Amino acid sequence: MNIKYIPIFLFCFAHVVYAAEPTNPELRSELLRYKDIDQTSLKMGLREDMLRVVQREHSKRLRKIANKFGWPSITMVGKDGSQAAWLLVQHADADPVWQAEALKMMTGLVASDEVNRPDVAYLTDRLLSNAHKPQMYGTQGTCIGKEMWRPDDIAEPDNVERRREHMKMSTLKDYVAFGIWSNV
Repeated sequence: MNIKYIPIFLFCFAHVVYAAEPTNPELRSELLRYKDIDQTSLKMGLREDMLRVVQREHSKRLRKIANKFGWPSITMVGKDGSQAAWLLVQHADADPVWQAEALKMMTGLVASDEVNRPDVAYLTDRLLSNAHKPQMYGTQGTCIGKEMWRPDDIAEPDNVERRREHMKMSTLKDYVAFGIWSNV
């Protein structure tokens, strides 16, 4: 191979490797639709009971998907599809048993980077916080004033930054200071 073509080859090869189509594009589309419904329902300010109905239906469908295919991985449904699945289970607070099952499936995919690591951290903290236990990553908290937020109790707070770094997250200081939490 002529040396002048190596950069072009590498660019094309990288594009093929990193821009691969999901193996299940129909499932990706379905998950993205459910995510859009979830977010629209929240923005519309649906009554709590109506919101729970929407979230319960999404949870039932996501459980069926996970039982059939395994957790919707990045390879299977793309990064956005996998994050849509996480968002649906993140909002399934009425079913913490399902959230724990999903977390176990997601955790099994961390080493292969088939899930977004911060998604695993958020779901971990959500389960712990809802069970009134100290969280691991500091993602769950309370608004304490206009645009001010404080994380709920954190287990071993001296190690939180190391845990956040392992999960490819910003520092807790940046998370709090820049309002990153406001979009979750």
